[in-house]
Amino acid sequence: MDSPAARTATAPGTAARAEPAEARSGAAPRAGVLVGQRYRLEARLGAGAMGEVWRARHEELNTDVAVKFARPGAACDPELALQRFRFEAQVSAQLGQRTRHIVAVHDAGQHRGVPYLVMEHVPGRSLQALLERDGPVVHGRVAELLEQAAEALDVAHGLGIWHRDIKPANMMVVERPDGAWHVAVADFGVAKALQTELEVDRPRTTVHGALVGSPGYMSPEQIGGEPPDPAQDRWSLGVVAYEALTGRLPFDGRDASDLLIAICARPHAPPSRFVDLPPDVDAWFERALAKRPEERFASARELACAFGDAIEARPRATVLGRRRVWRAVAVAAVAGAGLFVAWVTGWRTTHEDAAPAAAAGSDGARAADRARGQDEAAAFSVPAAVSGTAAAVANAAATSAGSPAAPPVSGAASASPGAPRPATAPTASPKAPERTKDGYDPSDTL
Repeated sequence: MDSPAARTATAPGTAARAEPAEARSGAAPRAGVLVGQRYRLEARLGAGAMGEVWRARHEELNTDVAVKFARPGAACDPELALQRFRFEAQVSAQLGQRTRHIVAVHDAGQHRGVPYLVMEHVPGRSLQALLERDGPVVHGRVAELLEQAAEALDVAHGLGIWHRDIKPANMMVVERPDGAWHVAVADFGVAKALQTELEVDRPRTTVHGALVGSPGYMSPEQIGGEPPDPAQDRWSLGVVAYEALTGRLPFDGRDASDLLIAICARPHAPPSRFVDLPPDVDAWFERALAKRPEERFASARELACAFGDAIEARPRATVLGRRRVWRAVAVAAVAGAGLFVAWVTGWRTTHEDAAPAAAAGSDGARAADRARGQDEAAAFSVPAAVSGTAAAVANAAATSAGSPAAPPVSGAASASPGAPRPATAPTASPKAPERTKDGYDPSDTL
């Protein structure tokens, strides 16, 4: 496995250990505290809307683990929060045995009345942290990200588990010594199990029609309250790819309500408006972010493979430009050959007409020589026309490549109905609207 994992001997989903009653004070976790009689907290790694994550030391195995605590007061129903933590532990533990691209969970319990779960420690950063530190990433890196995240989603979907909260904050990235990325999907806390083969304790069903997930990454049908479906996770993965490439979300709004309306009713801006991309990438996003689920990719693997094909496709403009240039060269070659034949024919005719004059005497020979000289001068004026044709070919090639056209050669026609027009300068793309801060974050989990 690419990232070292701290694996414990306790199977999640058996019996959730609880601290002694006298220790249940509801106090926030702090460094140095012993959790579950074996995990010594060392440093807080991060916090979200629903909880916080600490790095801890397994005192029996001398390995690092990550301990996630539910945030006190974050859930209106503490019992439901405990059920969700247990469910996340069971799902992540079993999925983590099937793919290395899901962060595995190994233990669960309660500490001072606060639910926690113990995960493998991934020595990297979340994709969100990487984007905040380095900005957008190149499309080759995004292909690498999609390939690994797609494996995680297809494994989960194949077992009847829908993640429902795919976003950069829930994707861990380890930068390996060889420069490659190892990606692992985390946080199945709001996942949904439908006809799953996994042995899990399902939490109580949320209120019908309630929004679950992070608004900026929700699909139109997820916003509309449709039943969970793998197509929703694939939509969210497309949003992640868009954000990784451009540094912005494909949909924006003045507030949360306007954002949800934009996702359901407005088109997204082509990513090539903001960054230089191969031409087929825009078409890929048209399918990945299609409003209708049946118009999207049929699996996460298909989505990832199609993106790889899109970034490796040869630019169509270059291919068509080359074809135009070679077509122009072929026309010029034919024209040049015809002019050469005409010159040879004229030269022979001149010599045949001069033969009778030579037989008539010296005066007639001199007259024939003068006539031949005039014809040869006329014949050698042909290269001027050929030069004009060559200039037209050069102009056509420059126009196809987007370069300035060459000036016309003196003596050649300066314009003709079939001559290519010079390329016009591209118009500047409109500036993307800046996000207004009205007290909401589209990446927060609801």
